[in-house]
Amino acid sequence: MVWGQIAGAVIGGVLANKAAKQQASATDRAAAANAEAYRDARPYVRDLYKGGTEALQKQLDQGYYNDPTYAGLNQQQTTGLDNQFALGQRGYGYGNRLLEQGAGFGTNYQNLYNQAGQDQIGNARQYANDNAQPLVNAALRDSTRQLNENTLTNIGLGASATGNANSSPKIGDS
Repeated sequence: MVWGQIAGAVIGGVLANKAAKQQASATDRAAAANAEAYRDARPYVRDLYKGGTEALQKQLDQGYYNDPTYAGLNQQQTTGLDNQFALGQRGYGYGNRLLEQGAGFGTNYQNLYNQAGQDQIGNARQYANDNAQPLVNAALRDSTRQLNENTLTNIGLGASATGNANSSPKIGDS
């Protein structure tokens, strides 16, 4: 019975070894099949890397682009910009002149606003009271009153002062 167990173990080991070899071979075939696409594309991938490396080296050897990177303006663009500039300059001048001409407007408006808030009737009454006597005097004066009150009186006073009372006119005579 021991020989049977040994024989079974040996046969089992040989069969297991054979199965392991078959499995390893199948795994190798599967890996080779998976890598087949890479092996087929390998020349193209190498060329791609080689072309990229050469392009990079060429660009590095060439250096930075020193020429202008923007196109210059054409005649229409230049004329348009010149016209815009001239319009802006004229508008700036117009604005300055408008501000200079209207500079007093705000102050004038403020003065009118302040006056509108005052008692205008009271102001007029106060003005009349302050100037009533000169206004009355001016209204009541005429050439006869001036003659009688000032001119003839001064002549009479002057004549009396010299002792010639006969030459003085009577007040009220004209």
